[in-house]
Amino acid sequence: MNYKKVIGTALTISLFLCQGCGNAMEQTESGEKIDSLFPNIEETWVGDVMAQADEDGIHLNYLYDTDHNGTGYHPIYRFDTKDFCSYTDVGEIIPFGENIEDPDIAVGTGSFIKAENGKYHAFYTGHNDYTETFDNNQDRECLMHAVSKNNKSYKKLPKDTIHAPEGYSTNDFRDPQVIRMDEYDEYWMLVGGKRNDDSGSCILKYTSKNLSDWKFEGEFYYSDELYFMECPDLFEIDGWYYLVFSWNNVTYYRMTQDLEGEWIKPEIDTFDGNGFYAAKTVLYDGTRYLVGFLDHKKRGSDILEYTWAGSVMPYKLVKKDDNTLGVTMPDQFTDYFENGADKKEQGMKVTSTENLGILPRKMLLKGKVTFNNTSGKAGFSFGDYKVIIDPDQQEIIYDAFENSQKCRLEAGKTYDIKLVVENEIVVLYINDEKALSNRIYSAVDNEWQIYIEGDAEFSDIDMFVF
Repeated sequence: MNYKKVIGTALTISLFLCQGCGNAMEQTESGEKIDSLFPNIEETWVGDVMAQADEDGIHLNYLYDTDHNGTGYHPIYRFDTKDFCSYTDVGEIIPFGENIEDPDIAVGTGSFIKAENGKYHAFYTGHNDYTETFDNNQDRECLMHAVSKNNKSYKKLPKDTIHAPEGYSTNDFRDPQVIRMDEYDEYWMLVGGKRNDDSGSCILKYTSKNLSDWKFEGEFYYSDELYFMECPDLFEIDGWYYLVFSWNNVTYYRMTQDLEGEWIKPEIDTFDGNGFYAAKTVLYDGTRYLVGFLDHKKRGSDILEYTWAGSVMPYKLVKKDDNTLGVTMPDQFTDYFENGADKKEQGMKVTSTENLGILPRKMLLKGKVTFNNTSGKAGFSFGDYKVIIDPDQQEIIYDAFENSQKCRLEAGKTYDIKLVVENEIVVLYINDEKALSNRIYSAVDNEWQIYIEGDAEFSDIDMFVF
């Protein structure tokens, strides 16, 4: 996570003001069911998501955030799901430290893994904003380890703490991802790091046989394009390896067929626009999902930029014919709407802008869009703002502020579209390969339109409304 965007309160505030944040505000009780496609607990926010799957379903461990964190902040909480349509709030999994000098007085991103012996392991970032006030030369960031037999109650193992290797920043050393690499018969840990000479950011590699003793292997990936690469995630699909990482409210990826060779930067190296962040993947029931969060805006203002943390945002990951990656709506969303919602339209065709009345609070629109020439534009209007598919610019654009996603579009072709709305969250998916997610607060309980400019048309529109 980007700690430069999270400001702690004064040291004089009680350390326990927000221990688990349970005393500071009303929240859903642990174990309660949440019927939401993009969940967060009321008045709190979902930070970096650390998804892990097993026979019990998908466990979305996340950094628990509020708009008024105390001296200690970001304990790890969890939502459980099997379908990305309903969730169980499990509550706190790993608390932040109890004392001001604890290395994890703030908790940062990591990963969860089930070892071959059945024991669960959590690796996460320990962060302390107050190291300059101590006399013990404590690092601001380090990597920490906790274990569990039941994947609910975790015991911290301070003796396993890892500090930044020589030559790398102790202020920017975070977000461990631990994976089993069967072809090497060992575990790998990838960590976001930064050279001390400030020459660029890198993802560092460690190896282990037992998940306790780790050997530093050097730089796994280096970049001079971004200040830092947060939340690294490595996975393989059909002989291709993909490396996902995030910075400054955007999630990126690289690809290769040879882990010892060069990494390829795709022409379009992002999945979504500005606001979908800290995304990592999880393999569940044969499908790989990309799960991050959609930021929120303080005071619910559409004209403000996103601030850190928000709601869970899940995508189904798609490997395209050219081996690049795309994202689309989870298949379970289709079943959720088609089997549970009211069908309001069937096969509707629209060739000019059309007012559709008050926007439903929860809706799926499915259909097709055709651009007869590149000057045509089409999309959806929500009050004063539009989400526009623009073939001329080769992108999907949200015009309230700078938020867009590049997308290959050609005149004369027809593209499948899906639009999902849940309260102020609006997600547009195109051709099962690109998406743009937004919070549009002014859309709630206001009129909306199918928007067309120039020679374009929508067809085969079906709408499912709760």
